[in-house]
Amino acid sequence: MAKNIKNLRVSKGLSQEKLAELVGVTPNYIYRLETGHKKMSLNCLLSILNALDISVDQIIPAKSTQEDYELSEVQDQLLNIVKGCDENEIAFIMEHMKNLLYELHKYIKH
Repeated sequence: MAKNIKNLRVSKGLSQEKLAELVGVTPNYIYRLETGHKKMSLNCLLSILNALDISVDQIIPAKSTQEDYELSEVQDQLLNIVKGCDENEIAFIMEHMKNLLYELHKYIKH
C-alpha cells in the first residue's frame, strides 16, 4: 500500500509537501507512510483518498483468488503448533525460530 500511495501521488503531480498540506499532516508523516515506516489511521486513509481523488481499491491491493488466502501444509502445521500457546510462549518460540534460521543461514553460507 505504501508504494501505491507514492506512485499515485507522483502520477497526480503532487509533492509530499503538497499532499501533506491537503491531508493535514506533516511532509515527514507522508514520507514515513510511503516508506512503510508509519501505519495510517482510517481517517488519514480517507483524507489521502480524498486528496488524491481516488477510490480505496486503487490504493489497497486486492487479493484476487482463494489461493492467496490458503496456507501451505507447512504453514498450517506451524499455526497448529502455536495455536494453544499464550503470548509469552509464542514470543519464546519466535525468538528461537529466528535464532535457528540465523544459525542455519550462517551454516549454509560456509
